Amino acid sequence: MKTADKYEFKKLAIQLNEMLICPKCSEKLDQIDISSFGACPYCNYTLHKTTELEDYLLKPAIDHWTSRQSYNTFTNLENLILPQEDLFE
Repeated sequence: MKTADKYEFKKLAIQLNEMLICPKCSEKLDQIDISSFGACPYCNYTLHKTTELEDYLLKPAIDHWTSRQSYNTFTNLENLILPQEDLFE
């Protein structure tokens, strides 16, 4: 595993998400391309595992999970406990 790999990501006007640019052939790669092949499907360049690449590959699953979560907001502030003002003097 090479530790010096630095991947380039670009946001294209026609895409909602960023695309990974292959370091060897400069083709635009989507998460599905990398997940299916494990390498660039255009030039067979092996994409070395980095935290940046892992984040890119997990983004669709995380986005899907967060979109299904319900966020509760305070609708009743009567039970909210506020610190006493004399604590901050």
